[in-house]
Amino acid sequence: LEKIATSAEIPMVVCGDFNSVPGSAAHSLLASGRVPADHPELGIDPFGILQPSTKLSHPLPLVSAYTNLHKPCLDSEALERQRNRVDVIGEPIFTNCTKDFHGALDYVFYTEDTLAPLSLLELPSEKEVRAKYGGLPNTQWSSDHVCLMAEFQWGRAYWEHYHHNGLSKPKVAFTIHNMNYGQAKLSEAVHHSQMTTTVSPSYAGEVSGSQARLDQKLSPARRRSFGS
Repeated sequence: LEKIATSAEIPMVVCGDFNSVPGSAAHSLLASGRVPADHPELGIDPFGILQPSTKLSHPLPLVSAYTNLHKPCLDSEALERQRNRVDVIGEPIFTNCTKDFHGALDYVFYTEDTLAPLSLLELPSEKEVRAKYGGLPNTQWSSDHVCLMAEFQWGRAYWEHYHHNGLSKPKVAFTIHNMNYGQAKLSEAVHHSQMTTTVSPSYAGEVSGSQARLDQKLSPARRRSFGS
């Protein structure tokens, strides 16, 4: 992962069930890039494979999507509910909730220099997941782990790369060639771009009847379609 990230400047998302709680050596390695030499888990090393602790490090600028809940881009009506469902460092209080265990094991990490979170899936409360059968899974949640989800946009370094190469005002542009992909997919592409264009000044009318109709059909909330 280090080689890929440094050689190609590729944005990276590292997520899954890490079977490790916040504050564990594994979580510390991912979240901060290192494991402190005095971490208690390093003392349990009968085969000596964890020493020296300096080798337990990486240079990737990984941060947890859920610990960045406080950022303005994530503000919403559900923010206060979400705050009550994360711990002191911002990770979910639990992602696994059974009769025998209650805690966070799952995470969404991303490279902070190339990506920025736009939104997070709201976490359920413990009361909600224990309402049926005392925990997970149940008839409402089919897994013993809750779902984590994050939506990202390109981060600061991605745009600075374009500036370095002489593009002072880069934008993600989506050019519509035809309507064959359907309204849903085209609307999603429009949502994730900063500018929407058609292949010619007259093409907007050709594909939808009129420029105004094209704009209304694809993105009623965002008037960003242009004829050329």
